[in-house]
Amino acid sequence: MRNYFKDIVGQDLAIKILRSELSEDRVSHAYLFCGPLGCGKLNCAKAFAKSLEGDKFADLIDSGSFIDLKIYEPMGVQTYLVSQIKEIVNDTVLAPIQGKKKIYILKNAESLGTAAANSFLKTLEEPESDVCFILLANNADNVLPTIASRCQIINFKQLPLDTLVEIVKTNSGALEDDCKNALMLFGGNTEKAIDFCLDQNLQDYYSEIINLLDNLDSIDDWDCILRSADIVNKQNEIVSVYKSSLEEKTKDLSELLERSAISIIEDQNKRNVGSKQRELLSLFCAIIKFYYRNLIKETMQDKYIKRINCLNDFEQNLAYNISPQNFCDVVLLKIKRI
Repeated sequence: MRNYFKDIVGQDLAIKILRSELSEDRVSHAYLFCGPLGCGKLNCAKAFAKSLEGDKFADLIDSGSFIDLKIYEPMGVQTYLVSQIKEIVNDTVLAPIQGKKKIYILKNAESLGTAAANSFLKTLEEPESDVCFILLANNADNVLPTIASRCQIINFKQLPLDTLVEIVKTNSGALEDDCKNALMLFGGNTEKAIDFCLDQNLQDYYSEIINLLDNLDSIDDWDCILRSADIVNKQNEIVSVYKSSLEEKTKDLSELLERSAISIIEDQNKRNVGSKQRELLSLFCAIIKFYYRNLIKETMQDKYIKRINCLNDFEQNLAYNISPQNFCDVVLLKIKRI
């Protein structure tokens, strides 16, 4: 079997623990990977999943086409919905479709609130024998004790900025300054920074927003709305490409799997498309805050600080079923009038 941990940088102790459990065939039913953004928790979780499933499914895991690996993140206002957890619980009783195990990666485990956790505890403590949970958190102290106590905790170290930049540079081929800016934009998340550096559509989206912000104080409200529509069109282009890639992957699997399994994948694809749209709106807010933080470094102005602060309020609405166009219009007009 290949060494899937070879590209995980600076986390020797965590990898040593995981490889020991794999070699001794004493894999736990639930793990809690703890460490700051950019430390490689998610990549390590995927490497662990590949090690569990074997070489046959490694490429599918890399491409996001492996049905028995599911990745979740909070869909509520900074919290997991009870319906999300119930979906996971109900899914665990079904046998794996492709691989040996069903693997569930839950990002932001700190966002498992009391209600969601209560729906999850029994399954987390005593899942089916072919189920493995990997929860990701920045800090174990912020995870509910009832959740943390049911998991084996694996700690990850903070990596220095130079190391993070080198990781992004090596995997994207981008210039050092561009890698550093991407890391700052995504809060040190190397995976998102790499994706950004490799995706011309995302970079065009970024440029469209930056160009508007450069001119925001000199255009009228109507021009602002028109430029907002251009930004949303960029979002739609990115979502369309993403949706097409999911449909193509599903088509490739249609000859290998039963119709019931394909239906599960199609339902998951719909949720993923919705998550992609919310992700782009979140990036829209992050780019605006990034822009004004850079301006504050050059010239401290109260209005820039106020514009950043008002974005925090708008971000609370991203969990709801909102119109991207209305959201962008309101955000831009609001900060324009500050």
